Amino acid sequence: MTTRARHIWLLLLLALAAPSPALAQTNTAGQTATQTAKSAPAATSVAERERTVPGGALLIVSYMVLWLLLFGFMALVWTRQRQAQQELQDLERRMDERFGLSAREDAP
Repeated sequence: MTTRARHIWLLLLLALAAPSPALAQTNTAGQTATQTAKSAPAATSVAERERTVPGGALLIVSYMVLWLLLFGFMALVWTRQRQAQQELQDLERRMDERFGLSAREDAP
C-alpha cells in the first residue's frame, strides 16, 4: 500500500472516529434536535410512524458496517501478506536452484 493510500485510510478513520458537530445543530429556537424531538407531539398517523427509523437501529447498523469494513480490510491485509510471503519463499527457492547456495548457509 502506498503512502498516499495510507494517509487516505488514516483520514477516513479519523473522520469516522471524530464526533460530528452536525449532531448538535440547533434550530431557530436554540434547541438541539433531541430537545425538539422530545417536545414535539407524537406521530399519530400510521404513515408518519412508518417513515421514521429509530436512532438505536441506525446506530447498530452503522457499527455493523464499520466492523465489517474493518474485518474486510484486515482480511485483505492478511491475504496480501500471505501472498508476499509465498512470493518471497518462491524467489528464495529459485535463487537456491540457480546459484546452488542457500541464503541461510551464507549467514555468519
